Amino acid sequence: MRTTGRVPAIGSALAMAVALLTVAAAAQADNGPNHRTLDEPPIQLGISGINARAICSTATLGALVRDASNNTYILSNNHVLAGSNTASPGEDIVQPGSYEYYPACQTGPVPGNVVAKLTAYEELRMGGATNTVDAAIAREHLGRVNDKGEILDIGAPNAATMPAFAGQRVKKSGRTTGLTTGRVSSVTANVNVNYGVGTAYFTNQVMISSINFGLPGDSGSLIVENQGNYPRAVALLFAIGLFRPNLSFYTLGNPIGPVLSLLSDRLGPGSNLQLVGSGAVVSGQAAPAPSAREVAGAAARARHEAGLRALPEVVGVGVGEDGALEVYLAGDSEQGRRPIPPQLDGVPVRAVVTGTFYALPATR
Repeated sequence: MRTTGRVPAIGSALAMAVALLTVAAAAQADNGPNHRTLDEPPIQLGISGINARAICSTATLGALVRDASNNTYILSNNHVLAGSNTASPGEDIVQPGSYEYYPACQTGPVPGNVVAKLTAYEELRMGGATNTVDAAIAREHLGRVNDKGEILDIGAPNAATMPAFAGQRVKKSGRTTGLTTGRVSSVTANVNVNYGVGTAYFTNQVMISSINFGLPGDSGSLIVENQGNYPRAVALLFAIGLFRPNLSFYTLGNPIGPVLSLLSDRLGPGSNLQLVGSGAVVSGQAAPAPSAREVAGAAARARHEAGLRALPEVVGVGVGEDGALEVYLAGDSEQGRRPIPPQLDGVPVRAVVTGTFYALPATR
């Protein structure tokens, strides 16, 4: 993978790493080998794929969605299907991504099936503008996608979705790390994300705490509740907090509600995108109302976010499961930790070393 800017090294962060290893939910990865091969149509989702123009790159084709006219589309990220605002509707989406054929991908065409055609995406806004989602859809092509919306290692998701909540157990199936599990640590993360071509600011994102819940190439994976049959989707994976190359403790997802509603707006009035999946009623946990501590933490974040984001090494702020104000740091340094106060407006404040967040495909 190539990235721009500095990928934070562990340096003096051994104690922090040990603490994170202790509290993070264990990731149960299959290392994804079956997610990286050429799949005979109709393909399952959660596997390698990308815009055909992306040379020696790949990411994840996440899920299948349907509009009110019964047209079906592959759901993934803008930076996967639309090249971070650079693609045009109608461009080919291939499975697998050309990265899987390195080094042949450097010199000419490689095997791959066109499985969809780019249809719509929510524009990414670099600089200081606010983003909510990094999402795109591509219309399924010639019956080449499993019509039940089945995801490798997960099966069919539920057609119903739910909001994520702090403390929730979740899982995802993606190109690089395969099936992994984790725990939602925040649903209010406001974070800067590096796209290589610029930095985008996202608000109220879902943060997953787990060792290598996602790595480059997992972008576009559907994040669902961690239950057996027909799990409900909660988010769309789009960015990885790299502590050092191939080591991540935190992963970001766009909340699934805005993903579907904003892409529906891009398609046009009445599109009403929904996940393709089972209509079975599930017995999973419902999202609880925010606690008084979480409400107080959110209020403190709103009052102090601008000042905190201006501090050295700070890449974002959020509210943790216990209501504490969390300040996300690119690296573990005295310069980064020293200015962070122990509390604001009576709300505890803690530094969390996430590394820099990157939204990039796996690239040779």
